[in-house]
Amino acid sequence: MIECFRQIVEVPKSNFEIEYFHKTMFLGSCFATNLGNHLSDCMMDCCINPYGVMFNPMSVMQSLERIMANAGISEHELHFCAGRWHHMDMHGSFSATEKNAVVSAVNSATEKANRYLSETDNIVVTFGTSWVYRLKSDGQIVANCHKMPASDFVRERLDSEEIASGWIRTVEKLQNFGKPKNIILTVSPIRHMKDGAHGNQISKSELLLAAEKIGKCESVYYFPSYEIQMDELRDYRFYCDDYSHPSDEAVKYILSKFVDATFSADAKEYVNEGARIFKRLSHRPSDEKSDVYLRFREETELKLKKMYDRFPKANVCTRAYNT
Repeated sequence: MIECFRQIVEVPKSNFEIEYFHKTMFLGSCFATNLGNHLSDCMMDCCINPYGVMFNPMSVMQSLERIMANAGISEHELHFCAGRWHHMDMHGSFSATEKNAVVSAVNSATEKANRYLSETDNIVVTFGTSWVYRLKSDGQIVANCHKMPASDFVRERLDSEEIASGWIRTVEKLQNFGKPKNIILTVSPIRHMKDGAHGNQISKSELLLAAEKIGKCESVYYFPSYEIQMDELRDYRFYCDDYSHPSDEAVKYILSKFVDATFSADAKEYVNEGARIFKRLSHRPSDEKSDVYLRFREETELKLKKMYDRFPKANVCTRAYNT
C-alpha cells in the first residue's frame, strides 16, 4: 500500500495475542535489546538477553539450549586474553580477572533464565547476521570474540538451510519446556556495513530465507522489522549518526507496529498507561523532601494503584519500584 508518498509494509496479525500479564523473553541482536527495553519501560514483564547481545542465529539457538538444560559452565571452558577470563558464548560484562567470578556470574544468569524461560509466554528472537566466527581450536561457533587475535578464528557465512534445520529442532524443544510459548521471529534492521552493501544484503538474505522456513512451524510468527525499516523508513533521518542503526524514533515506530500486530486490546491500553507511569517513576528530583516532589510522588502512587486495580494480573508494583 502506498500512502503519503511512501510504501507502507502491511503487517499480518499474529494468530495469538500477547497479554499485559505475559512474561516475554527477548534474545538476539541489539535490536532485540532495544525492543525489550522499550516494552520494559512500558512496565511489561521482560527478560532481555540474559547472556548479552548475540548477533548470529546459531549463538542465540545455543543460548536457548543452554538455558533449557540449565547447563552451568566450568573453569576449563574459559579463555584468557588481555588480563581477563572470558567465556566465548557470553557478553564481555561476564568477563573478570578471576575464573571463579566468571563461572559464578554465568551460572547465576543461567539459573535465573531457566526459571524465567519455563514460565515465559512469548519469546522474541532477532537475527542480526549470518556471518559467524569459529574457534580454530575446537570448531565451535562463538557469540563473542572478546578481542582475541583474528588468527584464532575462522569466519564463515551460514546458509539458510543450516540455520533453519537447527532452529526447527529448538522450536520443538521450547514447546515441551514449561508452558506453551508464542515465538516471534524477526530479522534486525541494523545493517552490517563492514561487509559492504552487497555483503550485508547477502547476509540478510540468508536470514530471511531461514526465517521463512522456521516460520512454517505452527508456533512461530514472523514480524517484518527489516522490511519496515528498508521500505517505510528508508530515509536517513530514521537512522543514527552511523547510518546503519535505526534511530530511537524508528525503533518506536517499529515497536508500535509490533504491538498493533501482536498485542490484545487490554495489553495495548496497559502499555500506554504503563509508559506514562514509568516516566513519572523515573523522575529524579533535585530535592526529594520538597513539598512539590512529595505531592508528585503521592499522585504517582495513586495512579499506580489505579493501574493495578485496572490490570490486577500485572506485577505492576514490583516492576515499577525496580526502576
